[in-house]
Amino acid sequence: MNFKQIMWKLKHVSILRILAYALLIILVVSLINITSFFWKCSLLPIAKVILKPLIIPNVSSSGIEPKTIFEATLNGANFAIVYISILLAFTALIVTFASIWWGHKINLIRKCHRDYLIFKKNAPLEARLTTAKIFVIDRRFAEAWEEIKDLPDDFNYEIPLFKAKILFGQEHEGSSFGPIMKLLHKARSFPELAEETKSVIDCEISRTYFKEKKDYKKALEYAEKSIEEDYTYCTAYHAKALSLRHLGDLDEAIKTLEDIIIWDRSYDIAYYNLACYYAQKSRTEDNSAQKIILKNKATSYFRKAMDLQPKVKDLVTFSATDPDLDPIRTEINNLPTS
Repeated sequence: MNFKQIMWKLKHVSILRILAYALLIILVVSLINITSFFWKCSLLPIAKVILKPLIIPNVSSSGIEPKTIFEATLNGANFAIVYISILLAFTALIVTFASIWWGHKINLIRKCHRDYLIFKKNAPLEARLTTAKIFVIDRRFAEAWEEIKDLPDDFNYEIPLFKAKILFGQEHEGSSFGPIMKLLHKARSFPELAEETKSVIDCEISRTYFKEKKDYKKALEYAEKSIEEDYTYCTAYHAKALSLRHLGDLDEAIKTLEDIIIWDRSYDIAYYNLACYYAQKSRTEDNSAQKIILKNKATSYFRKAMDLQPKVKDLVTFSATDPDLDPIRTEINNLPTS
């Protein structure tokens, strides 16, 4: 059923409603007429006969029975008006119920059609946003930006959020802080956001402070806020660990990363960072036995990160020159290649 057919039906339903209202008026008039007929022709005379002796004790009913009066009034009555009134009353009821049923059905169809038009209007936006998300996952930020740059920020929270993610990933260190924060605060301002969504946005704010401003205290603050909103969001734990590491709390950073791999054993970057942090701990350890233990832990975590390939191809390239891994460089080079 197309929209023109819907409107055609709606127009005819409206006509039915007008007819029903007219018949309802006739119904009311008919009921009044019927009530008046029976009252005047039978009930009133009978009542007079019965009540008159009670009201005036000395007056008799003259021997006239109520039944006689009722039969006399009925024999002299014209029932054509009564029959027509009853017929019109039933017709009015049927038409009224039919119009209500059809009206409800048509209103539902109109709502579905209106929702479809909204979906049709927004579908290109949703499609472009989905394409941009795929490009972000593939780290093709320039192509993602082309898809999303002219989409309205007021459409939903995801558009400003992913615009911020794209700017964050384009490696313009320091220069993008203002635009990124503006987009993230715009995303955060949408009403009735789920706690999980708030956690994602606050984590992005933490990462932005960390990378763009090198403000590790602010980054730690927002990372902890993100964890409070969703304690299972591993990226927030990772942001917290990075901030702790740069604030000099290596032990707490390691503990935070180990919390991540409890929640998600496939979180490759957590294993890689654990390898780096244990390698750094071994560098400052004076006890030779403890140093070996720390190096073995670092090597084990590094091997686990590499076992998650091809998900961590960037890590494979980056690890070759990462100075944090220098204490276990020999052990890494001796690892079997797959």
